[in-house]
Amino acid sequence: MFFKYAPEACSVYPTFACAFIIKLLQPRYSAFITSALRIEICDKVKQIIELFECEEIAIDEHHWPKLYANFLRGLLPDPTAGGLESDL
Repeated sequence: MFFKYAPEACSVYPTFACAFIIKLLQPRYSAFITSALRIEICDKVKQIIELFECEEIAIDEHHWPKLYANFLRGLLPDPTAGGLESDL
């Protein structure tokens, strides 16, 4: 895969898009976002995280795709801490 050699913008834009849609998971937007859509958002963001973390993309722990994956993982609500699941 040639993604690991791509310009950084190829992961910056998806990361910011994911960060924006993660904000929609906040309780104040629950009137606009259905439970099914909330789950789909989490699943799509997790797919991006897995893509950025795969060995074909991230060279090591300090490569920018891995750093962006860690950033997104930190933004996702933790279902065990009463995050996403309690809001559903």
